[in-house]
Amino acid sequence: MQSDVKHEQIKLAANALNGIGVGTILSSVVAPYIGIAIGSLRPEVDWLNLAGVSAFGLLLGVICLFEAQRRLEKLELAE
Repeated sequence: MQSDVKHEQIKLAANALNGIGVGTILSSVVAPYIGIAIGSLRPEVDWLNLAGVSAFGLLLGVICLFEAQRRLEKLELAE
C-alpha cells in the first residue's frame, strides 16, 4: 500500500508529463504553420524539414502522454 504522499507525487509527475506532452505537440505541430500564416516565418521554408521537425515533436509529445498514462495506470493497479 502506498502512502497518500506517494500517490500525490505520482499524480503530480503524470500531470507534469501531460503538460509537457501537450505543449510539445502544440509548439512543434501547430506553431510553425501559424507562423507561416501570420507571416513571421518565411513561406520559402523547406517543407520537408518543417514536416520532419513537426513529426519529431509530435512523437516526443505522444511519448510523454503515454508515459503519463502509464504512471496513472500503475497508480490504479496499486490501490
